[in-house]
Parts: sequence; C-alpha cells; structure tokens
Amino acid sequence: MERINYFEILDDIDFKRRFRISKNSFIILLERIADEIKSDTNRNNNAIPPIIQLMVVLRFYATGSFLITIGDFCGISDKSAQRIVHIVFPVIALLRHEFIKLPYQKKFVKKNIWCFAHFLSHLVPKVVKDVATVNDLIDTVKKIVVFIRKSIIASDELKRLQICDGKTEGTVLKFILDVPTRWNSILYMLERFLVLEQNHCMTVTIENISPSTAEGILYKTKLLESIKHKFKDVENNKILSIPTILDPRFKRMHFQNALSAAATVEQINKEMKVISTINKEIEQPVQQEFSDITNQYSIWKTHDNLVAKSTNESMDDDHLLHELRQYLKQPVIARHNNPFQHWKTLKYSFPTLYELAIRYMSIISTSVPSESKFSEAGTIKNHERNRITGEHLNQLLFMGSLSKEEWNLT
Repeated sequence: MERINYFEILDDIDFKRRFRISKNSFIILLERIADEIKSDTNRNNNAIPPIIQLMVVLRFYATGSFLITIGDFCGISDKSAQRIVHIVFPVIALLRHEFIKLPYQKKFVKKNIWCFAHFLSHLVPKVVKDVATVNDLIDTVKKIVVFIRKSIIASDELKRLQICDGKTEGTVLKFILDVPTRWNSILYMLERFLVLEQNHCMTVTIENISPSTAEGILYKTKLLESIKHKFKDVENNKILSIPTILDPRFKRMHFQNALSAAATVEQINKEMKVISTINKEIEQPVQQEFSDITNQYSIWKTHDNLVAKSTNESMDDDHLLHELRQYLKQPVIARHNNPFQHWKTLKYSFPTLYELAIRYMSIISTSVPSESKFSEAGTIKNHERNRITGEHLNQLLFMGSLSKEEWNLT
C-alpha cells in the first residue's frame, strides 16, 4: 500500500480542512515530537516516517473515523494506525503545559465574571434542601411520579382516566421526573403533578410576596438569605458595575450601596480621560414611549416602579467629565429598548463614552448559550453520525439556532 504525504500534495487551505491544523503549526509540532516517535530503522527498513505518523493521529482526532478508514486514507494498515495513535498521542499530550495556558495568577482570575444563570439556578435547590417540610413534600411527589412511570398498569390507568375526561391520544399528559442537572425540572414536575391530580429587583419582588404558611415564610427567609450571600459583593465588581451604569435602561437606579455607585462612576470617569478628551455639550435624545402589562410578581414590575418614581436628583457630579455628567442626567430609556441601538444614536454626541460602553456592555453575563450549543453539538454528532465533518456540524448548529420568524414559518 502506497503511503501518501498530504503535506506535499495539498495547499494550506485543503490541508487545514482535512487535519484541522495549518501547515506552519504542523511543522512546529512535528519538530517538537519527531525524535520521540521516530522508528528504529535498523530493525525496520519499512518504518513509517514521523510526518506520516503525525498526520494519522491528527486525521483520526479531526474526523473521529474508524482506524481502518484512517489507514486507507494515509496508505497504512489499520493495525499500524492503531499503534501510531497509541504511541503518538501521549507524546503530544506531554506538550499541553506549554501550549495551554490557564489564568492561575490571582490578578487574571479576577477578570473572570460569573454566569448569572448558574447562580440563580443554584439558589432554589439549596433553599429547598434547607426547608425540611418542603423537601419532604418534593420527595413524596417524586416517589409517586417514579412509581407511576415505572408501572405499566398505573401508566395505562392514568392514560385511561385522561381519555375519559375528554383528552385525545395525542394530548394525553405524562408525569415529569425532575433531573438535578436540568434547571427548573422540580418546578415542571410539581406543575405537571398538580395538573394531573385534578435579582435587586428579584430581592424586592420576593420581599413583596406574603406567604400564608409557616413553610412558605421559612422558604422566603432562606431564599432571601441565599440571595444576599451570593450577591453581596456584586456591586463592587467593576466588570459588572460599569456596564450597569453604562446601560441606558438602568444607570445608577438599582445600586443599593451609594459608595459602590460613586466608585463605579469615578472609574468610568478615569477611563474616559485615558481614552479621549472632553467633547462639547450635546442635545438629549427623545425617549420612546412603551406600554406594557407586567405580571404582579415579575422582577421587571419593581424596575418599572422605580422608573416611574425616579427623578433627576441633583448629585455631586460637577467634577465629572461633561459627557458622563450629561449622560447620567438623562432619564433612563424603556427596558424593552435595545441598549446597543440606543448607543448608536448617542455615538456622535458621546464619542468617548460610546467607546467605553461598547467595550464593557459586550461582555456576556452567562455561559448558558455556549453550553447549550455544546450539548446540541453532542446530540447531533453521536455514534450513528460520527463521520459528520466540522463544517457540516457548524451549518446544522447555525440552522438550528434560527427562529421561526427567520425561517418565515410564522
């Protein structure tokens, strides 16, 4: 079988498409491991050269294909391909500390920001465990759900009762079992069980709820304690507080600590001086009206109440740069408005502040979308579709991310 050296016959673009690495990076990697993987030519006159061995390993991990397919691609037997992967991969892995750098130093670790979605999702399960009566109630419901889901007779009887009540085969409901790794699964389990049986704004919203039972009062107390513990230093985190001030929907409205708000404004003022000089006075943009009916217990209702009560209070902002002072004096915009679109209208009025706002407000506050895409990719590229290329996988993920409006299905 003739061995094929794709490094010589492919250009850089085609080589990277097949091996997921550029030719320059390939050469650097080959020079680092060539002596480690070179065969003893005195014992084997037909030894596979290091360049072919490295291509075999890279092709194997780039495609996840069968070893016999990799062997045919490179002109070697499947047993040789298996032996090469077994030998070469550990040698490459030894270089991980040289090429993979993690932020171990404290000054770099501080730049990492929290995922707010994860923070909020961990609040309720922790509080539920602390309230024994609520935890016992959930355990009882879970035992009932598990029993019915495992029992064919009980499941059939549940189905029969729903059909007698007027449901059709396609609309019959089943019990939902909670999964610890899936957010809100306990809520979905309890809601379905009841159906079949017959964040500053967040804190204020919870405080306004008046539970009537001892368990409810204890649950509310524990939940508020957990929120205060989790978010006690959130206003002192500059990566979070600066974009809040620069978001025209919120500004200083939700800061509980006046010193934290003042320190954040001073930091913005300091960074503006570094970026550029003071601009001339500008004209205030016209605010858009937006009416909305908000749920009684929505955290946005608290925000809307604050907006309705807020006034342009005179604060000690005279020492600030003109752009920042004028921006803070303007009323907040409706929360439904796009802050990035609003900043585009302010770009020429507040050029220095605009640059700072885009820099900070572009920080994503949650890792949920990226984790969701990884999960979706794992569902698409399974054992039955292990030969799908990275390009096709990206295309499928992109098409799956489009909304019904973008598909013109509404």
